[in-house]
Amino acid sequence: MNTKGSAADTRHMIATGAVLSALLLVGCTIPAVPTSNTPSGSTSRGTSAPSPGRSPQLLPTAVPNDPLARRNVELRTCERTGNGWQAIGVARNPSKEPTTVTITIFFTNKHATVLDAAQVTITVQPGESQAWTAESAFKAPAGTLCVLRGAGPRD
Repeated sequence: MNTKGSAADTRHMIATGAVLSALLLVGCTIPAVPTSNTPSGSTSRGTSAPSPGRSPQLLPTAVPNDPLARRNVELRTCERTGNGWQAIGVARNPSKEPTTVTITIFFTNKHATVLDAAQVTITVQPGESQAWTAESAFKAPAGTLCVLRGAGPRD
């Protein structure tokens, strides 16, 4: 067995491995990202790609949501209107007192991104049901969904 040839082969393999590793690292590095004052992917008024819905800061963040009230609110229909989208449902009042409930609907795309929102406040008499409609005017894409975000007394 020739050990001299074996050592040379080992050095050659190590050198080849080092060169290949260096080339792979260079090919896999993340390129420098150009910096600017405008975040990538954000939109604002006056851009060429406006957001189809509301700005996030205009969506309701303090949404009335009481599990007992929500149990008595049903979302039945989610449909396009002439200038946006609407959710239609029924609220029931099983109690012996009139109840006022604020219903909040989030309109989302098929990926669950919130596009817009609507709120409606209704008063339901004891032992009765009342239809409600929450609608918003916005550019709604096909496949817009309605999410019952909350139902409860307004704080």
